[in-house]
Amino acid sequence: VLPTASLGVSATKRQQAMFKGGDANGDGSLSKAEFVQTKVKRGKEIAKEKGVEYDAERRAKGFGNAFSKFDKDGDGKLSEEEFYASFQTNNNKKK
Repeated sequence: VLPTASLGVSATKRQQAMFKGGDANGDGSLSKAEFVQTKVKRGKEIAKEKGVEYDAERRAKGFGNAFSKFDKDGDGKLSEEEFYASFQTNNNKKK
């Protein structure tokens, strides 16, 4: 786990790779569409590894609805730190 700058959030190498891979236009942030696509892609991978079904359409809607919650500065895109924070929120819900 590697610390990131301003939000005091840590990211795994996998999460860092997800961010880089999801940043389709290379602007250093994730649009809502890039965020949803990145999260759904990872969800499908996890479901396949576990041998379970994955409702990509339902999950895409959920990630789309959650986007604004993670976009802390309201600029319509997620910085690396905001993206990594989306995993922190998910991890806290599981506890």
